[in-house]
Amino acid sequence: MDGWGIGVVVGVGPNPSADADQRRFGDVYVFSPASVPLLQGRLIVHGNLGWRWDRETVPSTVDGSGSEAHHLTWGLRTDLPLHRFMSFLLEGYGEGSERPSVQMGFRTHFADAGMEVDWSWGRALGRPGEGPGFTLGVSLFSGRLF
Repeated sequence: MDGWGIGVVVGVGPNPSADADQRRFGDVYVFSPASVPLLQGRLIVHGNLGWRWDRETVPSTVDGSGSEAHHLTWGLRTDLPLHRFMSFLLEGYGEGSERPSVQMGFRTHFADAGMEVDWSWGRALGRPGEGPGFTLGVSLFSGRLF
């Protein structure tokens, strides 16, 4: 990475943890990611801060009416290049007042194919019943747009 970067993401989508009859498009999110190379590019730090409006209906104890929830979201990740084709990843992220989640893994770079593949393992901290999980992510990219 040659320099820093910043962006803005706006989206709308369903809440996958909602009951089946509650899953609908309408939950809104906004966040701003930023990336900064440190140590002459040998370490890259990514962060994001955002907000999510959760339209999932939460019944109240008094009259059964619903409410909406607003959540602050955040994330912090480091990429440590190990080789021209591979980086080590360490990440923490969270939402609202929940305990954070962490994950670590590797990213394999296939620059000629315009693709990166992430392999990671993670878990929620201090949340009983939420065990470890594995993820596989694929990122496709093109050349510079602007």
